[in-house]
Amino acid sequence: MASWRQSQSLKKSLNGNRNERRSMGKQAKAYRQRPVQHECTGYEALAAAIVLQAVEDWKEAKKKLDAAQSIPDKNARSSAISRHRNTMDEIEKFFFGKWYASICDIDPHLIMRKLRYGR
Repeated sequence: MASWRQSQSLKKSLNGNRNERRSMGKQAKAYRQRPVQHECTGYEALAAAIVLQAVEDWKEAKKKLDAAQSIPDKNARSSAISRHRNTMDEIEKFFFGKWYASICDIDPHLIMRKLRYGR
């Protein structure tokens, strides 16, 4: 199970802490770019890496899906769209599955909302 600090680290990597950003003004950008340092076990680090990789994979599939919309050949476009949607669906199933729940305490609805809408 991921520690509280790791869950906070993932939340910050998805959107940053709004209250800290407001209070820090111009220093906020430098603050958000600072690496989060904390002690964690090997298993916690692995769990965090798995979740972060799933987030990055979803973002990459979304970029490819958006790019596939402009493919002129109808068959190629349909195939590419289907492939990238399937990838995104598999990642979403991971976030709402039992294995994700066993390694991470962050609400999967929160992650998906931030990925889909950037909020």
